[in-house]
Amino acid sequence: MKGFVKFLQWLDNYLLRIPPFSLAYRLGQRLRRRSPVVDPVEVLPAAAGGLCLAPTGFAGSFNPSVHPALMAVQEAAIHAIFNLFGLKYIPGEYLVILARKPDPTDAWVEFCQEFGLHIGRLGDLERNEVNRLHQVVGLLIELSQLRPELEASGRERILEALKNHQHDVAEELIDIARSIITLVRNAATLGSFIVFPHYEGFIKNLRRLLANLGNATKDEAEKALRYEQGFRDFQSQFDAVIAHLDAEIGWMLNFWPNNDWGTTNAPVKDGIVAMKEGMEEQLKTDVNASIPNLLQELQLILDDLMTFIDEIKANHDGGAFDPLVDTSAEVAWKEWSDAALVFGFGETAEPIANEIKKIYRKLALECHPDRFTDPTEKAVATEKFKALGAAREVLDRYAASGKPKKPTTK
Repeated sequence: MKGFVKFLQWLDNYLLRIPPFSLAYRLGQRLRRRSPVVDPVEVLPAAAGGLCLAPTGFAGSFNPSVHPALMAVQEAAIHAIFNLFGLKYIPGEYLVILARKPDPTDAWVEFCQEFGLHIGRLGDLERNEVNRLHQVVGLLIELSQLRPELEASGRERILEALKNHQHDVAEELIDIARSIITLVRNAATLGSFIVFPHYEGFIKNLRRLLANLGNATKDEAEKALRYEQGFRDFQSQFDAVIAHLDAEIGWMLNFWPNNDWGTTNAPVKDGIVAMKEGMEEQLKTDVNASIPNLLQELQLILDDLMTFIDEIKANHDGGAFDPLVDTSAEVAWKEWSDAALVFGFGETAEPIANEIKKIYRKLALECHPDRFTDPTEKAVATEKFKALGAAREVLDRYAASGKPKKPTTK
């Protein structure tokens, strides 16, 4: 018991000697009242892998490893220092210094000196200096979150700017790095469904820009963000126009007239299919292809195809697209109602051609097989896409010839 009292006396004397913020007195008062110390903050992992303190004698320099209570004091002092300035996180750089200098105050002084912070002004809680402290700690925390994509050279360039008191320069470099790394991380997802080979080259350029962070500019980062959005927009356009072309071509092939008009215009039909397939393949394989120009060409093919389909309907024998369909009331109603269910129409609906086309485009885009890379998901999507196409053929046919009447039960 006497030894413990002696230890507390030594501890009290030590705490009262800690400079420079009267921090020890506040902490000592808390210990004497046996009230809990300031709530601990979240500590980021130190680059040194934690504290490694070699034991020394009880007297002399502060060494928390000689007694568990001293380790608690060290932890409390660390959290009290950072909480005093309203800091919620402790950067790893401080913990690295602490591994060499176990005294939290000594480590704090060196940390401030290393990153160009004025100890005296911080001691007086001057607002501008405290704001600068928050900026430095925030940048260090964010810097740790950019791993592992940020290469060592980029990290050293940012730390160099901080240590040379170029805080605004460091902040701009981190903004640039964050933007580029976000794009690189996005590539893990976007790369699975963006079909254009240009995108791979775009990601390679991003990595080169990140490796040469010191020479990168904010304009280049903003330009990269615009490029990524451009790829997203191009992919959406591509998916929509290809899904629509596939559906219209499927309808054309299924209802092609078996008459003189059909024989005469067969080369037109084959040419449309060949042009669509050729442009689609070029967009997926040719890194030199102009994406916007080819997408515009595909849209023109779709427009021509829609006009051509009107001619097909006008030149079909008898005005019925499929003469083999059983037109009995029961079969016709079941066929129509099953197709309507796929499109979400109720029994009382009487969808017209434009309405059918609009809903088809939306549903076809959602279940188009090209949107999926997983074999199982792709197989399921393929079946849904086929069912959707078949349902559209039925609804188109009855939209032209008239909705069948629901049979009455006797």
